[in-house]
Amino acid sequence: MKRSAAVPVGPVAASHPARLLPAWPLLAALLLLPAAAAGEAATDQPQPPAAAQPAAAAVQPAAPPPPDATPLMATYYVALLRRGQGWTATITPEIQATLDGHMANIRRLAAEGKLLLAGPFLDQAGPGTLAGLFVLQAGSLVEAQQLAASDPAVRAGRFVAEVLPWLGPRSLQTLGASPARR
Repeated sequence: MKRSAAVPVGPVAASHPARLLPAWPLLAALLLLPAAAAGEAATDQPQPPAAAQPAAAAVQPAAPPPPDATPLMATYYVALLRRGQGWTATITPEIQATLDGHMANIRRLAAEGKLLLAGPFLDQAGPGTLAGLFVLQAGSLVEAQQLAASDPAVRAGRFVAEVLPWLGPRSLQTLGASPARR
């Protein structure tokens, strides 16, 4: 079953069907337009009654995407890293070596094009809480689980990885990759 959450729009879509325009400028414009209109309406000049406004000025809903629109989604794998039995707030030389290995593993997976995103969660405390996440590009759930299990912090028990399939935009790129390398 194919799912499509977005379709390309505008002149970019015609020449680059696999590119998705960022949604935030459109969302920002939609959120700011009512405020700008309200600012224009707050002038000293009297406004005509609402009934005197032309009917053609009514906002028309956008047309639905064509049924043959190319889906721009792909399956990725999110590894949620939770604090495991080996987690402690104290940083010993052994734990520092594990953390150095964890960072080296992140760089290796990114260089291989397997890791698209990684980072810690903030303001988490206590055993079993979320410590960080990986967004992995893999051929299967089993491969993604193996990639997460290859992390030295997971092997040492500092983190426990839970890997879930995730449907995300096909336009994601690897860490440090330029748009030309996609």
